[in-house]
Amino acid sequence: ISKLLKSFKELYYQSTLLSYQSITYYAILVLFISKKSLPDKDEAKKISQLISLIEAKKGTLYLRMLNLLVKEINKDINFRNGFAMADTEDAQLMITRFASPAISTLYKKILQQFGHIRENTYELMQPSWREEPERLIKLLQISLRNERASIEKIKVTNHTQQFVFKGMGWFKTRITRFMLRILQATIIRREDASQHISDMLYQLKIAYQSLVQKMVEEGKLENKDAIFYLKHHEIGLLLNGKDIEDWNHIVSERKMIYEMNKTFKFKQFYSGRPYPIEDSLDTGNEEEPFVIRGLPLSSGISKGKIKIIHSLADIQSIKKDEIAVSPIIDLGFASYFRYCGGFISEVGNLLTNESLIFREFQIPAICGISNVLSLLHNGDEVIVDGDNGVVEIIRSNISFVQSTPSKEENIQP
Repeated sequence: ISKLLKSFKELYYQSTLLSYQSITYYAILVLFISKKSLPDKDEAKKISQLISLIEAKKGTLYLRMLNLLVKEINKDINFRNGFAMADTEDAQLMITRFASPAISTLYKKILQQFGHIRENTYELMQPSWREEPERLIKLLQISLRNERASIEKIKVTNHTQQFVFKGMGWFKTRITRFMLRILQATIIRREDASQHISDMLYQLKIAYQSLVQKMVEEGKLENKDAIFYLKHHEIGLLLNGKDIEDWNHIVSERKMIYEMNKTFKFKQFYSGRPYPIEDSLDTGNEEEPFVIRGLPLSSGISKGKIKIIHSLADIQSIKKDEIAVSPIIDLGFASYFRYCGGFISEVGNLLTNESLIFREFQIPAICGISNVLSLLHNGDEVIVDGDNGVVEIIRSNISFVQSTPSKEENIQP
């Protein structure tokens, strides 16, 4: 475990360095396009369109393999209908014993290559697909019941390179293309490192669980979950018989702190001058829909009803005509992104793995909307314009005036 931890730290530092590199290249691109560190709205839109040309396939490989498996299951109508409606245990039996060779082979390949995946990547206490295959089965059943193809799409705008580079000039276009290639290569390397980190976390978890099983048998710990609340060097002290403190008391205290921390909510933090979002709300006149402005993450325009996402259970129950709204884009939601008509969040940026997934699956997405849960409510009918970073509220379930903070309160310092 100590050797594995050393390798993990080295890989984590490499991933962090690649993240800083991608941010630096992005900042240089912003300066080159806008000639200033804070672009105006038109320049921000142009930069968003440029970033949308970047493809980082490695970070979404498991999602594309899931899509292939769903398509393969759809070819066998009888199997599909029975599998989609069966309970999880029966569905698992069906796919392992009674499915066609193509389906069962692809299912086993996903478990073999991506079995370390958890719905929340860095939550080690959450079982992985390999530990509890029924989690993958449930995802497949949701995929079959909730086909994204029928989402009402007003239009999807595919920004061609000619449109994005229009008016730049020969020299500026060549330099911009070169910078985009460097940024793309960095993002691909970063996503590759992230996949290795996730796999190594799984290996660490299995190793620690084997260790704690022996520790519980020898009476050094009360239960298996205690391993998640101790540091590596503390486990070493415990194994060497050094009873420095009451270990069970330490575990109980840290567990309480962990549960308390999960209830905290944080604002988005900035370094340097923040992007001005105080003008998020534009009420217009009474005959026009309300308009909320943010930053475009992924192009396209779709219409649907709002579904507020607080947890994984919320997005698992999302319907095919709903727009997901969340304070932050959780990577644990990634497997379910493609069933959303669109995604709106308070926090996010153009370079995250989540934004790459939105763009690859052509899901309109917007971020940077302050107090998003105060502005939008379950059941509101909206149009999401991912090209311009605009949300139009067609019909609201709750009085907008009563539920929305004042303009002064909506300013983020």
